[in-house]
Amino acid sequence: MSFKSLLRRNLLTTATRSLPTGTPSRTSRNASTVSTKIQVLQSSLFPTTPTSRTNGFAQFSTTIGRHNKEESTATTINDNVAGGDKEEPTSKDVKVEGGKSAEPEIDPKDKEIALLKDKHLRCLAELENQREIARREIENTSIFAIQKFAKDLLSTVDNLDMALESVPHELHHSHSSDESPSLHGLINLYKGIQITSSELLHTLKRHGVEKVEPKIGERFDPNIHEALYRASFKDKEVGTIFDIQKIGYSLNGRIIRPPQVGVVSDTE
Repeated sequence: MSFKSLLRRNLLTTATRSLPTGTPSRTSRNASTVSTKIQVLQSSLFPTTPTSRTNGFAQFSTTIGRHNKEESTATTINDNVAGGDKEEPTSKDVKVEGGKSAEPEIDPKDKEIALLKDKHLRCLAELENQREIARREIENTSIFAIQKFAKDLLSTVDNLDMALESVPHELHHSHSSDESPSLHGLINLYKGIQITSSELLHTLKRHGVEKVEPKIGERFDPNIHEALYRASFKDKEVGTIFDIQKIGYSLNGRIIRPPQVGVVSDTE
């Protein structure tokens, strides 16, 4: 093999190795550039005239140095271009599997602060609930403190009412002058019991105890009334009150003794 053929093959191998990797269009441009440089080297190393042939080896070192310098410059430019095409991912572009953006990492101190703040708010809410419950209990205690005492007095009120009902109705307002001493004494006793019962009911009402008096024909309410018995009537509506055995009482709106009544049942 001649020196000329060997030199040409070495130049082609060196130029091929110096080609940078990249896109097909960029590789084709680099290949055409190297081909042009090889032709220039061939023309400078192996001219057609005898004089140029003599000086070919003298120019070889200069041409090869310039060629290496140009190749290094081209390689640097290509690397910069190739590196410029790739964009570094930012924090916004970072994604996890499933296409969801990765959440930023939370500082342990901020996490602990949020946890302590949540516990603090929960403690405040629980404390406020306890205060409200205690306030209601105190209020109910003050309102219904006499409930047991008032309930015990209701039997006395019932006895006074029965004593008043035992006196004949025509003697309730009798003012006749020819009354016998015994009859006069009965009327005075009736008036005394009536005054006592009225004063006792007035005292109870002043402390929140009031009568609960249902009416005949009123609809039966299990939340208020107590049904002692049931009876069927053809001319009365089912579920209504037809008899009152005892009057009920309430303390500040709370039923402490329901009225005892008779209720109309279904006709069988």
